[in-house]
Amino acid sequence: MSLVVQIIEICLATRDRNGGLMSFDELRKRVLATSGKTRQGCQDDLARAIKKLHLLGSGFAVITAGSHRLVQSVPGELSMDHSTVFQKAEATSYTSLEILMKDLGWTEQRARATLDHLVAEGMAWVDQQDNSGTVLYWFPGLFSDGS
Repeated sequence: MSLVVQIIEICLATRDRNGGLMSFDELRKRVLATSGKTRQGCQDDLARAIKKLHLLGSGFAVITAGSHRLVQSVPGELSMDHSTVFQKAEATSYTSLEILMKDLGWTEQRARATLDHLVAEGMAWVDQQDNSGTVLYWFPGLFSDGS
C-alpha cells in the first residue's frame, strides 16, 4: 500500500481521538504496524509523504512543538500562539489558562482565545475535574505511549 494512503488512513482513523494532531513517532509506529515490516529511512519517507500531502492543500503538515514533531491532519493554519501552547504543554500533555498567563505573560483574553480555538478544532480537551478547581487543557496529540 502506498505510504501516502497509509498516512491518510491512520490520521482519519485516529482523528476522533486526537483532534487531527498526532505525534510523528506515533504515526511512524502505526505505519510500521500496518505495513507489517520495518522500513529503512521511515522518518524521512514519512516527512516527504506528508510534505507532498501538504502541497495538495489537504491540511497535512509536520509542525514542531519544542522537541516534539507533530503531524497535523486537519485543514487550518496554526499561529505562533498555538505552537507556543503546544511547546508549553509538551512535557505534561496539558496546560491551563493560569500557566499561560503566568509563564508567558499573556493576558487572559489572549490565552483564552488561543485555548478556545484549539478546543474548537478538537486538538485540546477540557478537564474541569482538577482538585484545585483549575481548568486543564489536555492535548491528546502530545500523549506518550505511557500516558
